[in-house]
Amino acid sequence: MRDATSGIFNVDQMNVIRDAHLDWCAEQSIDPGSPVGQQAAKMMFEAFEEGHRDTAQLIQACDAFVAARQEAVRLGAPAISSNAAD
Repeated sequence: MRDATSGIFNVDQMNVIRDAHLDWCAEQSIDPGSPVGQQAAKMMFEAFEEGHRDTAQLIQACDAFVAARQEAVRLGAPAISSNAAD
């Protein structure tokens, strides 16, 4: 079990998270070490803490996270200016 006070995961838990991360990245053709791959790993650690305990549940949680983020994207929408003076 994970020690909630220390933030440490045991080897078996780390292996589940690693396997799910590598599987999800392979399915998405994403380099696990890329910024997107790192964000997916972070999300999987959070999902594990929320109770998603096996590879399938972690992958499903990551897919749900990505789907929720994509809902906010509107293709064809006008660009948002990044210049604070505008």
